[in-house]
Amino acid sequence: MSREFVFNDLSTRSIAPTVFEARQRMDKMVQSIAALYDTGSTLFTLGDIYRTILANDYLLSQWFSDRDADRESKAFFGRLSTKTALDAALPEAIQDRFQLSEFHIDGERAPALGLAFLLDGIAVSLPSEDLWRQAEIQLNHLWLDENAEEHRDEVTTLNIAELQQAQIVIDKLHERFLQELHEEPRSLWKRRQECFPHLAFGLDVEDRLCGLENAILPQVISKLMVLDGAVRNWRYEKRPEPQLPEVHPESQSTMQRYGDLRRFRDANGRDELFERHAMVGSQYCIHLRIIHASRQIEVGYIGPHLPISSAPT
Repeated sequence: MSREFVFNDLSTRSIAPTVFEARQRMDKMVQSIAALYDTGSTLFTLGDIYRTILANDYLLSQWFSDRDADRESKAFFGRLSTKTALDAALPEAIQDRFQLSEFHIDGERAPALGLAFLLDGIAVSLPSEDLWRQAEIQLNHLWLDENAEEHRDEVTTLNIAELQQAQIVIDKLHERFLQELHEEPRSLWKRRQECFPHLAFGLDVEDRLCGLENAILPQVISKLMVLDGAVRNWRYEKRPEPQLPEVHPESQSTMQRYGDLRRFRDANGRDELFERHAMVGSQYCIHLRIIHASRQIEVGYIGPHLPISSAPT
């Protein structure tokens, strides 16, 4: 399941005072999306996004053709925005709930933010006001049930407008996932692409993962979250090597004696060496390999610590 974004049209109510600042706002918003983007992610809008007013006499459509605007930002946002299709793409159940709901913020209607809530997605805002620089936005929700009875409650939707909000949102998603995992521990493998969009997993991982005790799963998730974030940063910062905290290669003696035990099937079924490892607690580990050509980390093994030369088992 890919992440879904909704463009917050309320963030355009305070247009930029200059075209230069409008460009900066777009760059910041695009960077925040890129940090959370997953293959297949969709950006929903409630209107024609190309007619969005960014500054006086400067529409979003003009930003696309602006030679002084950042080319990478335009290319990325162009690919993402071509996937906008509100009525055609929304699940019927979401459409029904959306039509029976009203969302307000500070007395002003906020349908786009409400849609992000209903989709369990992420609102995308221009950093035009302090309000839109918050990672969580409170909404008043008025809705009708199947008996046409009126209900009111307060809800929260996640929101990004600048890169620094991305990590906060990732942490919030992590908290949600941990809660869902507590209720259904075996959902981890099914939701791996949604929760760890920057990681690849070999074919041998599923059976090992499903065989783990429930008590160790939260630690496994935390470690995978760290690895996923490291790959995201690697791709964005374009460093030659990823910054992987607490990930180590095996010793030469271990590889000479037990190297074959660190060979697993990759995502395509090929036999590959997954030498590097990250400890999970004191008795479990994750074995992985770095694929520099595609700036990817692939996980090949999650399970009990494998034998090493200093303490073979």
